[in-house]
Amino acid sequence: MKAMLRLHLIGIALAAVVAGLLVPLPAEAQQPPDRLKSLTISVWLEYDRPGALYILRGELHAGTSLPARLIFRVPARSGGPSSTAGIDANGQFRYVRPTQQQDGESIIVEYETSWPRFQFEYYDDALLRQDQKRELEFSYRADYAIEQLALEVKEPYGATSFGVDPAASSQSQGEDGLTVHRRDLGAMAPGQEVQWKVSYNKSDPRLSREALGLQELGSSPYEAGPGVVPPAQGQNRIVWALLALLGIGALGGLWLALRSGNGQPDAAPALNGGRRGRKRPAKGLPEPPQVRPAKYCHRCGTALAKNDAFCRRCGTKRRGT
Repeated sequence: MKAMLRLHLIGIALAAVVAGLLVPLPAEAQQPPDRLKSLTISVWLEYDRPGALYILRGELHAGTSLPARLIFRVPARSGGPSSTAGIDANGQFRYVRPTQQQDGESIIVEYETSWPRFQFEYYDDALLRQDQKRELEFSYRADYAIEQLALEVKEPYGATSFGVDPAASSQSQGEDGLTVHRRDLGAMAPGQEVQWKVSYNKSDPRLSREALGLQELGSSPYEAGPGVVPPAQGQNRIVWALLALLGIGALGGLWLALRSGNGQPDAAPALNGGRRGRKRPAKGLPEPPQVRPAKYCHRCGTALAKNDAFCRRCGTKRRGT
């Protein structure tokens, strides 16, 4: 019976190990992608803070392994990104906490995304002001190979004599009614740099959000953990946890079975309902004769009381005690 139990437990443990090998491990963070399918850099001038809000929206190349680790550089004077997120299949922003490292006049920003689309934002006040005149020279050095790069500039509320150099490819109106200038640049090689100069006049000191009565953008909370795990990877981790518990339980049962097999048998219960009785002779041997205490002293013949161990007259030891 014990041998069958041991074989059964060994079989469970081996099955757990084999099943675990068949389940893929949760994907670890990959190397930074070598290229982006697209990247759009939008500059919102004097929108909800002095200076400009920079919004980088992009999509990974179709062959990129997920999750992917994104790395970008932002000016050190910006203080780092205000938000970093991946965008899931439903268009929901999944905010992921980044890591930052100072590197001279830049901050290296890294974070993981489990979805092909992403977006991160930062503020930078590099706007030159002289009375009502404003000037901004924006430059971007490509961190990756980019198949389609586009630059956008949103005019601030109350801007006049607005101009961009080089000229924009197109103009449109944003949801807030402000004009957006777009410049399509096409493919970019890693390290390639592009510049755009903006100039305008502004007499109204109010920011666009205040003047238009728009809701404050605010900050978005990061989701728990360093990154977000898609449902498929989460299910793999649950399966691995269950298999680990199964293997631990099987090995624990095997250890207990082996230990009980090497232990000593339990002692036999006491006779007569738990009262300790005298030892029985080995089977086949005669019962030893019982000797009763003598009633009279064998030396002087004096009668002995029930509890006397010695004769009260001559002091001889009572027979049978």
